[in-house]
Amino acid sequence: MRIYPLIKKGMVQGARRCLLAQLITISIAAGGLWLVCGVPSFQASVYGGLLGMLNTFILARRVNRGNAAEDLLFHARLGQFERLVVTIVFLVLAFLSLDLLPLPLVLTMSLTYLGYFFTDK
Repeated sequence: MRIYPLIKKGMVQGARRCLLAQLITISIAAGGLWLVCGVPSFQASVYGGLLGMLNTFILARRVNRGNAAEDLLFHARLGQFERLVVTIVFLVLAFLSLDLLPLPLVLTMSLTYLGYFFTDK
C-alpha cells in the first residue's frame, strides 16, 4: 500500500509542507547526533522524530474531517486525545522494550514541532 495517496487525499498543502520540514529537521538532528554520539543516539533520535511526525499526521487527518465548526472542534479534540495516547504508548514502548536513549529521543521529538513554525505563512 502506498502512503502518498493517503496523504494527498485527506491533507491540505500546509500539512504536507509541515511534514517535509519535520523530515528535514529529523535528518539534520539525527545526522548530527550520529556523528557526535554514535548509533544509539541516532536510533533514538529517528524514533523520536518519527513519533513527532506521526502526531502531525494524526492532527492533520483529524482536522480535515470536520465540515462545520462544531464538527471541526469535535475532530480536533478527538485528534488531540489520539495524539496523547499514541505518544504515551510509543514512549513506553521505546523506553521499556526497545531501550532507546531518552535524551536524543525527546530532543528530536521536540525539534520536529519546529516544523509548524517553519511552514507558517
